[in-house]
Amino acid sequence: MSTQLKLESINLEYTEKLNGDKSVIDTCEKQSANEELGNAPKYLEEFSVDTDQLTLLFDIKTDTKKLIDQRFGRLANCLLNIYKNQEDNYSLKQLIKSDSNYTAAIMFPINFDSGAKIHGNSGVPYLHISIKPNGNRAYLRVEFKGFPYTNEQLLSIRVILSFLLGKQYESYMSKARVSSIHIACDILGMRPDYLVFDKLRSQKGKIYFGKDGKIESIYLGEHKASSHVLIYDLNAKAQSSGETEPTDQVMRVECRYKFKKSDLIQFSNVAAITDMFGQISGYDIPSMVESEYFSPDFIDAITGKGLIPILQKRSQKEKSEIQEKMKVFQVHWFRQGKIFSEWQRSLEKFEVLTKPIGEKLEGVYEELKNEFKMSLPKKSKKTRKFKK
Repeated sequence: MSTQLKLESINLEYTEKLNGDKSVIDTCEKQSANEELGNAPKYLEEFSVDTDQLTLLFDIKTDTKKLIDQRFGRLANCLLNIYKNQEDNYSLKQLIKSDSNYTAAIMFPINFDSGAKIHGNSGVPYLHISIKPNGNRAYLRVEFKGFPYTNEQLLSIRVILSFLLGKQYESYMSKARVSSIHIACDILGMRPDYLVFDKLRSQKGKIYFGKDGKIESIYLGEHKASSHVLIYDLNAKAQSSGETEPTDQVMRVECRYKFKKSDLIQFSNVAAITDMFGQISGYDIPSMVESEYFSPDFIDAITGKGLIPILQKRSQKEKSEIQEKMKVFQVHWFRQGKIFSEWQRSLEKFEVLTKPIGEKLEGVYEELKNEFKMSLPKKSKKTRKFKK
């Protein structure tokens, strides 16, 4: 039975106990329904969660900046060689980008011999490495893209960053700060239009629809400048971007954390961030429709505009009555803490970046180091240097 149908069957059991009285739900029955929904194992089994994006900042010592610049130049030339081997006629000028925040940046493939085309949503694992900031920013910024990573790919990242940071790699990694991190939870058998979401604290939200009129993505929070939640149909996204579509129907919930300069946390302490999943309130739309507690106009309104805009137009009494009726339809899987705790456990894989390489991985690590060295151009006067 699908997640949607299982959820409907639980809610319908309590609807039938009302004996035709659709206006009132007994408090005890509401509590019982909530407990059964909260304990239903389907919510705890049919999801996967992982880091989806990570940005680290490194404050580089003044006497090391020149070395970082030189090594960055060698990485850029290495990237040029990779693309030349694929018969792509790029120039260094085309590969090295700049923006309002940093003077120079490259997108370096983690599988450094692949030569795969890299762009923002390519799905190819890569590091977006930026140096020489404009303004008072960290000297080096590294964005981890194209998750999920295998253990070998994480070891490759260590090889690349060890080359860039040199002998002080471990010291710099221990002090690296997180400026942003995305945590993605994929929920099987669900779509964004199966649920309506309550507010995430007091932040704003937006709903976007696809060409078929169905909800494609939902933002909870002001997504341009601050931490927020993005909920979207993974199948629809894959279809529109030409990527391989998941076999099953999947709804992705991304908690996107953005930290201000004063709130940056150390990478070694990233597991201590606030559980944003636990702040999400969602209600099951199919069961609300089936229950007939709510008018079709109300259902259309909350699915089209979201719950908060509709409640804001009501008196406090009406608002309380609606929220009371909706309690039985609230899904509890965000607030149980299991999604976040599973993500915290997944952070163990990053230990290969921060701890000494163990005996089991030494052989693979040495092979990757040698492979990387072979791809690097030899030091020469022609290697691009960056002006101060």
